[in-house]
Amino acid sequence: GRDVRGWGMSAYQLDLLLSRSCDTFCADRGNLWPLLLQAPLIAACMVIVWRDVQQATDTLYFVLGLSALWLGTLNACREIVKERPIVVRELALGLEPTTYVLSKFAILALLALLQALVLVVGVDAFIPLEGSLLGHFLTLWLAALAGTALGLAISAATSTSDRAVALAPILLIPQILFSQVVLDASDPSPLTVHLRQLTISEWAYVAALELGENTPDRGAIAYDWAILILMTLALLALSIYLVRAWRQSVAISAQA
Repeated sequence: GRDVRGWGMSAYQLDLLLSRSCDTFCADRGNLWPLLLQAPLIAACMVIVWRDVQQATDTLYFVLGLSALWLGTLNACREIVKERPIVVRELALGLEPTTYVLSKFAILALLALLQALVLVVGVDAFIPLEGSLLGHFLTLWLAALAGTALGLAISAATSTSDRAVALAPILLIPQILFSQVVLDASDPSPLTVHLRQLTISEWAYVAALELGENTPDRGAIAYDWAILILMTLALLALSIYLVRAWRQSVAISAQA
């Protein structure tokens, strides 16, 4: 009976939080329009850069994946910390950290879906992407979801929005530095290989390259997607753990 009541309370909280997050997101017109314009502007820049080449290159696939990751991270990196005073108060009243983080992720996942769609369709309209367009869209969306989870973890780990924004590039720049596009050495060091495999951009990139092959290996693509999903889940778990630590700090303060 307790488990049933617990699930019912979590579902009730999730419904309320989703409604509140959606209303807050849509009401903030000053922030909404820049978010919606990001993907079209980035897609337009890619078209301008690659229009002379008139074909998709490995670098274009990397930039697409990196852009999706970057957008997802920056969309999310302030979403939790900007509500920290409210969340701390609601945690003391019984707010479930898991429900709260998932409500944020759900809204941002829809934004990531729209941005990934705009990136793929906008670029493909002028520079045809090799292989399945749906596959490229799913790859970008998964990269954006992993970036969203990374942004939420950053947001939960910091105490102010300014610190979250400052921390985001520190975690995003290695996504470029350890990539195959920058480090194209034929015999990279084991450390470089291991660090590269920890980056989200690597798995989005290799999935896009495989999609562009004449006979793509569906098993390899599914593996790359699975890694992106696992990274997303791991970062979401970290975000929930960090928010739960807020609740523990509230309990300790109350006892003191």
